[in-house]
Amino acid sequence: MSTRSSGTRTRLVAALAFAAAAGLAVAACGSGSSGGSGSASGAGPASGPGAVVTTHDTSALGQVYADTAGNTAYAADQEAGGQISCTAGCLLFWHPVLAGSTSAAGLPGGAGFGTVKRPDSGQQQVTLKGRPLYTFTEDKKPGDTAGEGFKDTFAGHAFTWHALRAAPGAATSAPAPTSGGTGGYGAGY
Repeated sequence: MSTRSSGTRTRLVAALAFAAAAGLAVAACGSGSSGGSGSASGAGPASGPGAVVTTHDTSALGQVYADTAGNTAYAADQEAGGQISCTAGCLLFWHPVLAGSTSAAGLPGGAGFGTVKRPDSGQQQVTLKGRPLYTFTEDKKPGDTAGEGFKDTFAGHAFTWHALRAAPGAATSAPAPTSGGTGGYGAGY
């Protein structure tokens, strides 16, 4: 488990907040196109009807659950029981794994997966054993696990994040959603 000093964490959060604000400013000045959205960093929710749950081999942790782009899925210790505390500023760094139209029964391993309604958007977020799942913006390429053991605080809520390791013999994919929508990828712990 990695830890970061409070000075390093403060600088990282400040730098990420600045980068996010700059990105929002650039996006606000962008074209009026109503086309689809994506993520330039490789982290964040997959979109469209082809999104599926998969597993991905990492050098640091072995096999983990990930989206089709290989983004590692994480859960916070403090969100057990479906309690969603990662909202607002937290979502600039931790992207919810959204269910789209994929049922929990269609997720890898089936048992233990479910969904919970997000209080901020009303969207269904994938859970494993009651813990909501996220991807991390600091994971820049498939197999990155920068969020493993990461600790941060948003709106008075302290979080400790863990990559969701796939059980031996876990299924490597789940059915794609049957309609548009975002998400459709999940994780296991």
